[in-house]
Amino acid sequence: MRERGNAYNGISPFNHFMKISELKELQFGSSVKGIYVLRNGGLKSSRGGDYFLTGVLQDNSGSIPAVQWDVTDTALYEVYLQKFQVFEISARLDTYKDAPQVVIEVLSPVEKVTPEILRTLLPTLPESEIGSYIEEIKKMRELIENEACYQLMSRMFEDKDFVHLFSQAPAAVMVHHAYCGGLAQHTAYVMRNAWYLYQQYKQQYPDLNGDVILLGAFFHDLGKMEEIRVGARFEASTEGQLLGHLVISLEMFTRLVESIRGFPPHLAMAIKHCIISHHGQQEWGAPVVPRTMEAEIIFLADYLDSTLRQFVETIQESGGENWSQYNRFLQRSVFSAGYERLPERGKIWNSKLFAAKSPEKKETKHVDKKNPPDFKKHSLF
Repeated sequence: MRERGNAYNGISPFNHFMKISELKELQFGSSVKGIYVLRNGGLKSSRGGDYFLTGVLQDNSGSIPAVQWDVTDTALYEVYLQKFQVFEISARLDTYKDAPQVVIEVLSPVEKVTPEILRTLLPTLPESEIGSYIEEIKKMRELIENEACYQLMSRMFEDKDFVHLFSQAPAAVMVHHAYCGGLAQHTAYVMRNAWYLYQQYKQQYPDLNGDVILLGAFFHDLGKMEEIRVGARFEASTEGQLLGHLVISLEMFTRLVESIRGFPPHLAMAIKHCIISHHGQQEWGAPVVPRTMEAEIIFLADYLDSTLRQFVETIQESGGENWSQYNRFLQRSVFSAGYERLPERGKIWNSKLFAAKSPEKKETKHVDKKNPPDFKKHSLF
């Protein structure tokens, strides 16, 4: 174990460090060296009274369980776990219950977590993909008809600081879109879904307001920029825990409305309702349920993207297995393989009982022997 004074300061190069995805491909017993986030770190004691460290190592390529045996300086490790999240380790790859596990030999806290290190640790969408979602949102802004609503959206995207923070924000700590750029991706999808529904029902309900739908969809999760703190990992901020993103989103919209001269009060009210009702049901955290068609559309658009994204991420994490692990948010396991990999059906289906349908019985005509048919009367003969 290194002394505290030898802690990594974030300056030396680390291009030789291994990504989680890379070390999972190594043979057991291979050496491992890298900088990782330590999640769920804690000290435990064996029956013999010896202490050991357990936790999960994570970077932007995945995660893996880790353990360090024979921890003697427990007081120092308590300080590590309280003050630090990022550690440099030297270790070896082992296995536990037929799954890979890292056995840590040397562990040092990273005291200075630079932006360069963060990029290696936090799951992040490619910059080009994030940029495409920002551009899509800007294009949808052009669909806004009310001038005050258009000014409000334009003012936000003229602010470079806002655009930078928005483009790097995750949309969740762990459930869905839990990666940098996730909020921009989720917002673009919800606006896209909501606009599609608006177009489908506009003719049947001419009073349906597209501006309310677009701004409601854009603002519905915007408070997650403050609800989620982006550090060495994603965590709920103090403001997020006390207020929640619905209240923060509502405050963001209210402050911006106050800066736009002549913003129509009726549109502001309608958009506020969309923001605070977008969870759909009170048991899901909505202060009020959707009571306008615009609000219901935004709830459905949000629910559609968040649920399907959970399916996508669950399938991606299945590692090629036919079935994913149980997802406690979806409350189910998900079939993760292609349909061409479906196994053959059980032997019972090959039994005579189920093998084929009963042949159709053909109607048998009995020949009257006393008056046999005269075949010469038929044209065929």
